[in-house]
Amino acid sequence: MCDYGSDSKWTSVIIHEYIYAPHEIRWTSFYERLISEGVVALVGHFRLKKYSHLFSPSSQISFVRKPLARTASEFLHETRQSSRMTRNFEEYIELPEMRNRQSKLLKGFENGAFIGVTELYPESIHLINARFRLNLRVLKRNQAPKGGAAKFLQDLPQSVVKRYDELNRIDNEIYRTCRANIERNLSELGANK
Repeated sequence: MCDYGSDSKWTSVIIHEYIYAPHEIRWTSFYERLISEGVVALVGHFRLKKYSHLFSPSSQISFVRKPLARTASEFLHETRQSSRMTRNFEEYIELPEMRNRQSKLLKGFENGAFIGVTELYPESIHLINARFRLNLRVLKRNQAPKGGAAKFLQDLPQSVVKRYDELNRIDNEIYRTCRANIERNLSELGANK
C-alpha cells in the first residue's frame, strides 16, 4: 500500500478512497480494509504521525537520506513538477520548512523499530529482512532522471554547502547516528552468523 500524496500516480486507490477523498477520514474502516486486503506494509512519503496510531512503534520502519542530497532531490523534484517554482536553491534552503526536515518527519519515531539509510539501501533491506524475518528485494523505482541530486550537488558552491550545514545541524546528526547504527548492526549480524 502506498501513500506518496494526493497528486501522485504511485498512491494506492484505497489511500485515495479513505484518506484523500473529500470527507472525514474513517480511520477504523480504513484499518479494517487494510487488514481485509492483507496489506503488510504502508509505504510512501508522509509524516510518521499521519498513520502512527494504526501501527505499533515496533513495526514502524523509516529511512533517512544524506540531508543535503535529500533537500537537493526535493528541490529538483519541485522544480520539475511546478512551473511556479521561482526560488533558486540558496533561497530554498533558507525556508523555515526546509530546515531539519527529516527530523520533523521523524518526530515521534524515537521508539520505532528501524531507521534505514538510503545511501546504504541494500544493507538496510538486508537488516530489515533479518530483523523482521522478511524476504524483501532491493528495488530501484521512482528515481529521479539520470544524475539527479548527485549531479546537481557537484556544481554547488562550497559557501552554499556550508550554509546548508549550519541550518541543518539536527538532520546531519541524525543521519550520522543512523548510518553508524546501520554499520554497527551489519557488523553484529556478520559476527553472529
